Amino acid sequence: MLNKALWMKEYKQTKALIFGLLLLFFFDFPIRVSLSLESWKTLEKNAALNPDMYSHPIVNDYMVRSLFFGGFATFLGLILIVLLAGIMIGSERNTRKNDFSFALPYKRSDLFLTKWLVGFLSITTFYTVNYFVAYLLVATSDYSHFLEQFSHVQLFVTPLLGFITMFSFAMLIGTIAGEMISQMALTFIFTFFPFGFYFLIQGFWMVHTNGYLPEPEALTYLVWPIYSIDTYSNKPLILPIIATIVFTVIATRLYMVNKTEHNGEFLIFKGLQPIFKVGIIVCFALLGGMLISSLTPYTNGNILTIVFYWIGFIVFLYLSYKLTTRLFTMNVTVKNK
Repeated sequence: MLNKALWMKEYKQTKALIFGLLLLFFFDFPIRVSLSLESWKTLEKNAALNPDMYSHPIVNDYMVRSLFFGGFATFLGLILIVLLAGIMIGSERNTRKNDFSFALPYKRSDLFLTKWLVGFLSITTFYTVNYFVAYLLVATSDYSHFLEQFSHVQLFVTPLLGFITMFSFAMLIGTIAGEMISQMALTFIFTFFPFGFYFLIQGFWMVHTNGYLPEPEALTYLVWPIYSIDTYSNKPLILPIIATIVFTVIATRLYMVNKTEHNGEFLIFKGLQPIFKVGIIVCFALLGGMLISSLTPYTNGNILTIVFYWIGFIVFLYLSYKLTTRLFTMNVTVKNK
């Protein structure tokens, strides 16, 4: 698995995105922290000159904590990580480059694990180095006392686990998707599927009963970006660790039995098509019912609202059936010159 040729092959293919991750974490941590510290000093000087205008502290623990997670760069980082997985697997299917890869004298498991390790090490190394540089900047500043109430588990380990698990999940989706666009789309859909499906069922229940289903907090623990975006709650860190291991093991096995003749299609494994088709149709139908029922001026539980719900359900059921039928017959491949 630790073959130099394979490492160079993956690096050459993904070096632009890897460099993009390095720049993102560098600007999100050391640069942003440096600029924030300087701006806070300026604000405090202004506050000292105008005490009547500032009756409360200028800098607080929330501001310090916000330096380490949850900003726009976090969302951009998640997108880059999914795109990285898409370049590694999905784009090879679009261009049929994996025909060449599979012809190399290496095990398919080695091919996949090299891809995963390149992504894992890039994410972990760049995030770790830039985080500790930023942490050191705060720790040696006048605001170091704010860090005493936070642990590295909250500020560093939890967000990093979110990034790693998201990457591993995107790689798993890549082993069943037939091309890059469907890989990325399915990654984001299934990332938020646990909470999204609950939301659809909640809408169905509300329209018909005017009541609410209990909201299971555990569902948020299965939405991996939450670990990188929100570190306020004490989420069980064992879940993303186990998920990363499970995703990687399953993905490796699936990559070993991938069929290249289905490259460019929506799914590699045709046995999954009925399951995906039913799932897409049902979810779109539930969504259509919610959207159309919301057009009525009446409250949930009203007969007219229920009728409109089922009209939207049936219309979207038909449209999603036609959409998925066409979706599963597409083939997106690019001929290499």
